[in-house]
Amino acid sequence: GLLANLFSILLLRNNTDKNLNIRAAYLHLLGDTISSVAVIAGSVLIYYLDIYWVDPLVTVLIGVYILKEAYAVLRETVDILMQGTPGSIDISEVVKAMEQFGQISNVHHVHTWKLDDKQIHFECHADLDKNLLTSDTDLIRIEIEEMLKKKFGISHVTIQFEYNCCMEKSIIHRHHVKGHH
Repeated sequence: GLLANLFSILLLRNNTDKNLNIRAAYLHLLGDTISSVAVIAGSVLIYYLDIYWVDPLVTVLIGVYILKEAYAVLRETVDILMQGTPGSIDISEVVKAMEQFGQISNVHHVHTWKLDDKQIHFECHADLDKNLLTSDTDLIRIEIEEMLKKKFGISHVTIQFEYNCCMEKSIIHRHHVKGHH
């Protein structure tokens, strides 16, 4: 079992940063491998030196290690499922970068989330400084998409261009239901 786990770890090691599922499988196999090594070492200590307390100590240390490693994978998974803003994205920096384009006076109603462990999606309203043709906004959108991909790693962009039509210009729009705060 130990040799099979070591071989599997070597196969997966270089791809753990490319896919969340591979990272989870790698951590599982790594936990199994560490457990096997710890059990063998513990057995030797118990057999030759009569150190019986090493067994529960090894068990607790392995459990703590596995919990620590699993937490990172679980947290990223929950962030994806709950469509949370990726930790690598600072919305105010994204807005500031978009507002550097001369034709955009305000960016608001921003939402960004990860669809999976690689794809970052972004949507917003962009208030134009003058009423432009749709063909002109397409050119601006293409430039913005390229900038967002290069600077922030955003892979999918949806921009709703507008001209003086949104009353609420907050970066993040919060809906309020009557009687609720």
